[in-house]
Amino acid sequence: EGIEPSAADNAVGFDVRQLTALLEAPLAYAERVPAKPVWHCSVRAAPTDRPLSDAKWADIARDVVSSVGLGADGKRSGVRWTAVRHAPDHIHIVATLVREDGTPARLDFDKKALRSACIRIEEQYGLRATAPADGTAVLGPSRAEIEKAQRSGRNETVRETLRHHV
Repeated sequence: EGIEPSAADNAVGFDVRQLTALLEAPLAYAERVPAKPVWHCSVRAAPTDRPLSDAKWADIARDVVSSVGLGADGKRSGVRWTAVRHAPDHIHIVATLVREDGTPARLDFDKKALRSACIRIEEQYGLRATAPADGTAVLGPSRAEIEKAQRSGRNETVRETLRHHV
């Protein structure tokens, strides 16, 4: 808020360098800068879902940031983050992984927490329900498995072949 466009504006009329500088400011006094100091998350509604207002997308962004442990919680300061909505059906959340007090933010269980938040958001806003993260989905092959299959001249990994036979 309050950032005026400059001569270096991009196609949408906003100079992202100013926003980037604001987001990155805590890195200057961080105890330790993470190897990957930025967290990016896309949140999308199904094409069949009703359009959500900017205010609802803002609430969803706050919920997601809080759910993955990046928001202030009374014990710790939060991280600097922003949400960008450039299409009607989704937002992008970008967060700097250093808290306002200079301590690194941890994302140990962000995928599970994010999945739980998405299920809660789907229910709250009446959006199309997606599958729960209950650990029963088929695991994809690892990079090592794929490379081994390629070296062996196979079109699929041993695990995939076994799954098809079973």
